[in-house]
Amino acid sequence: MRMAGNRYLRYACVAAVVWVSVGATCDNTNGPKVTVTRENRTGAGALVGAVIDGTNVTASGRVRVNFFFRKSEGGLEPVTAPTPPAREFGATSNGTFHLVIDRMGCPQGGLRGSWLTVIAIDLTTNKSGTTEFHPSQTPDCVPF
Repeated sequence: MRMAGNRYLRYACVAAVVWVSVGATCDNTNGPKVTVTRENRTGAGALVGAVIDGTNVTASGRVRVNFFFRKSEGGLEPVTAPTPPAREFGATSNGTFHLVIDRMGCPQGGLRGSWLTVIAIDLTTNKSGTTEFHPSQTPDCVPF
């Protein structure tokens, strides 16, 4: 029961931060559809790169891809463009995008934890779509 409660809380936090930070609408019926099509992980399971694909965005419009990082000691850390690995770029003329991130890196501040959520925002309509990474038992970031 506790895990289900944490999941609902996490989704509520994601929605609230996205709405407050970028003004995206909560009606995602016709918003971007986002998929993590590949996760590049080390032998120990830490995420080092990813491929993210999206559809249903404005043709040739601007798209912003942000992330949430789950800290090991609790809480979420938003990572928004232009801070890597988040970024802003143009969609294709058929309303899709393909984002290759060769190096996920770690949030500033020496945080220990794992990458959790991908948020794609169509900057023309302000609609957003989300998906999640599949975290392993090994944190993606461990400060030295």
